[in-house]
Amino acid sequence: MIRLIIWISILFLNTTLISSDKSININFNDLSIQELIKITSKITKRNILITKKIEGKVDFISQTPLNKEELLALLLKVLNSRNFTLIEDGNILIIVPLVKKQKKKKISNRQNQIKSLKQ
Repeated sequence: MIRLIIWISILFLNTTLISSDKSININFNDLSIQELIKITSKITKRNILITKKIEGKVDFISQTPLNKEELLALLLKVLNSRNFTLIEDGNILIIVPLVKKQKKKKISNRQNQIKSLKQ
């Protein structure tokens, strides 16, 4: 039943955005991150590739409307809270784990520490 309400809301929001680029009012309670990704893709008309399943649910309460960029920023904040991020590759947004980026940073920091010890 909740999914039906969400999809009806998406359709309503989608037709509203097609007619204009105005901001939208969006609030949700106990929404899965997967559903948030689908909603964001529909509203922003962006292709989003999910490379790894993201578990969890989110709540969002807004007193002011959001535009498409703010909705993408909201998704990015939710993804960051689960150690994921968005990478833009052409016209596709790719969701990837942040861990890889952090590992590279740790490796380069460790290499710099080793270099400084050798000097």
